[in-house]
Amino acid sequence: SIDEDEVFLKVSFSRSDKDQRLSDVAEHYRYMMPVNKLPAGFHTQTNNLGQSVPLYIEHGEEVKDCVERFRHVDRIRLLLRWLHDQVDMEAMIHQGIVRMHFPAATYKDLKALNKTWANIMQVPCLPTPADLDDVRNYFGEQIAFFFAWFGTYNKYLFVLAVAASISSVREYVYQWAGKWVLNAFAVFLVGWVATFNELFKRRSSRCKQVWGMKDWDSQQANTLPDFDPDTAGTNLEKMYRLAATSCVVLYVVVFAGAILGISLVNKNMRDAGDMRLAEWSPIVISVLMKVSSFTWSKFAIKLIRWENHRTEARFNDSLAWTLASVKLFVALFPFADLAFLEYFINQTCKPTLEEAAVSVYRHSGWPAGTNSFGPEPPWENSFAFNITRNDLAFLDRYHHTNKLGSACIAGCYPIECTEEIDNGIPKFLCTTNCWS
Repeated sequence: SIDEDEVFLKVSFSRSDKDQRLSDVAEHYRYMMPVNKLPAGFHTQTNNLGQSVPLYIEHGEEVKDCVERFRHVDRIRLLLRWLHDQVDMEAMIHQGIVRMHFPAATYKDLKALNKTWANIMQVPCLPTPADLDDVRNYFGEQIAFFFAWFGTYNKYLFVLAVAASISSVREYVYQWAGKWVLNAFAVFLVGWVATFNELFKRRSSRCKQVWGMKDWDSQQANTLPDFDPDTAGTNLEKMYRLAATSCVVLYVVVFAGAILGISLVNKNMRDAGDMRLAEWSPIVISVLMKVSSFTWSKFAIKLIRWENHRTEARFNDSLAWTLASVKLFVALFPFADLAFLEYFINQTCKPTLEEAAVSVYRHSGWPAGTNSFGPEPPWENSFAFNITRNDLAFLDRYHHTNKLGSACIAGCYPIECTEEIDNGIPKFLCTTNCWS
């Protein structure tokens, strides 16, 4: 290096296509290559999009003149596979012998890619199959599949944008028509998602066909250094995978228990007249969500390594599922708790509705906007005998009688109400302690 504190070691095959060592390595790993010279009478097939679908065969001495030239990404892939079989790079990094290893970029190819694909002038342009081939030839199929998905998404996002623009005019039409427009957009959105997924499946299948990706994961993908062939398929591997799954379940259960525990403690403190946790619980839950999500992102990688995946694709698929499932649960469960569980879990049950109401409001007083009145809180339980059902009309939608005959007020109870007259009957519209 320039500051002479690091030593770079470059390992490469010859740039010549006649490099016998490269051909031998490709033949050893049965590397699949596209055929460019077919026997007389045979022709390259094309798909419905007019793309050529080449024949892929294993590279060997007898067919090396009939296949395409090795791409830069082919050379890197074969070299990495050969290196991983010769030395344990991860162990060398762990022991401090090697600091890191990475594929070296080629200036010529990188300059051409910047000019035709990464140019800022290409931003408003939709990607073409030629652009995707450039990405694939430089970065490999795994990165190319990402840009294939992203390109398809951007293309069909225009249709969704038009529908969303039409839906936005609902604010300027009659109220009843606005609801129909919003419902129609919701149905359209579901159909758009299903259609997009199906269309990309078709495009993905075409890419696999054109790029020769059939059975890639089982035949051509590099074996991970951590893979233990002696453990593969054994009961020990099954036990490790079961343990990893159990950890996922345990983590979400502990997180859910923590959220429900905060809610329960908040209710007990609130019933005792202590409102400190009620004020701080949103911040406490937000911090818990962030810490839980960050902790899981670090712990999940170790769990997936227990599962002993052979290839990077299998490792990434399992890691994505494990990360996404827990992170989505962590992000959504607190809201699901407020929306669906709080109403039933933290109920206040007493022999009569009046006693339950006093228990709930004894420290905070009646909700604003109601006709109820009473002394300054806190109240004594005897105050319940002075309350009438008309005073508690705002609780009509927020209480029920359980199987034991007790009156129960929901965990989400009114804190502010507005009285409206509907066909001569007074009704209350209230916001609760769960949703403001």
